[in-house]
Parts: sequence; C-alpha cells; structure tokens
Amino acid sequence: MTKFSDWTIKDLFPYTELEEINPISLRAFSLVNRNKTRLDELTGATELLGALNILESLDYHFDCFLKNENSTNRIHDVMAYLNRVGQLYYFIKSAFTNKIVADAIQHTPKINELKIFRMKNTAHRSIDYPKGEPLNYRNSQALTFIGSQMYYHMNFQKFIMTSEINGKTIFNEFIPEIDHLQVMDESYSLICQIVKNIA
Repeated sequence: MTKFSDWTIKDLFPYTELEEINPISLRAFSLVNRNKTRLDELTGATELLGALNILESLDYHFDCFLKNENSTNRIHDVMAYLNRVGQLYYFIKSAFTNKIVADAIQHTPKINELKIFRMKNTAHRSIDYPKGEPLNYRNSQALTFIGSQMYYHMNFQKFIMTSEINGKTIFNEFIPEIDHLQVMDESYSLICQIVKNIA
C-alpha cells in the first residue's frame, strides 16, 4: 500500500479550480487526485495520504470548536486539534518529507510555533512527565487548558502557555480563529511542494 496506484483518492470537486476549493483539506485531496497519473508508480502514498488525513482532522476539530462556541467542552476540540498539529509537525520533520523538501520545517513557522502546546500539555503534561522544566513552568503549563481565566484577542479566545528559552519566559499563544488558516495554508503549500517534487 505504499504506491499511489494502490489507493483511490477522490476529487469531490472535479470541475472546480483548486484555489476555489474549501476547506483546504479537501483541496489537498483534489490536488493529489489531479496528479495521480504521474504519482501512480511512485512510493510515498502511506506518508502523504496520512498527512492529508491529519489536515482533514484539523478542519474537523476547528469546525467543532466553532460550533461549540458557548460550551465549555470546546476546550476538548482545542486539545484534539493541537495533538494533530503535533502529528503534522513530525510529518514535516520526517525523513520522507525532508528528502523531498529540504529543511521543510522552515516552510511551516506557525506549526513549528504551536508544537509547544502539544509537547508540554496535550500529548503529555510537563507536570506529569517533566523534561527539565522548572516547577513554576510545569504548573503554569498544566493550567493552560483548565481553570477560569479566559484571554481574548479581537474577540477571539486565546490560549497562553509559558515556556522558557535561554532563561527568558516566552508567552506562547494559540488563537484558533486566526491560527487555523495559517496552519492550513502552510500545510497545503508544503503538500504542493511534495506533490511537485516527489520522484
């Protein structure tokens, strides 16, 4: 199942220009479908189609976050979203991706920036499994998605996590309504480069 010819990849919008297809996750499936003849005998389907699945889930969790606007349960959509960002980060850092697009992480600065939430809270909490963080940062990171404090930017909910770089406190921010579009734009651009360069 490593060759693209082993898979059926659907284009749900065969008569629509790629740039007009939304959400971006469906645009990415259409992109691969429209290049399938060239890709068919190549390997890498497992890696690339797995990444498309991650993009699909990012759109899904973001939509759930928007629908749950008046619910305290929307925090669970945020955490699921950030876990998928972590998967996307490792796809970007993978040998597969970097063989096709050199230093791929340089093309995805927002994803690289958001991975801290996954590394210190959503995949595991640094308070439970510390990796050298001082106790005050561990406690702060553990409270990022619980408690009564709410932060906003332009009426959008903002999540803040503190971390330390070279002895300085860094305030990492995640604003789903703003950051999601950048995450998806970066991802789609990278997928385009992979589809173009894969050989």
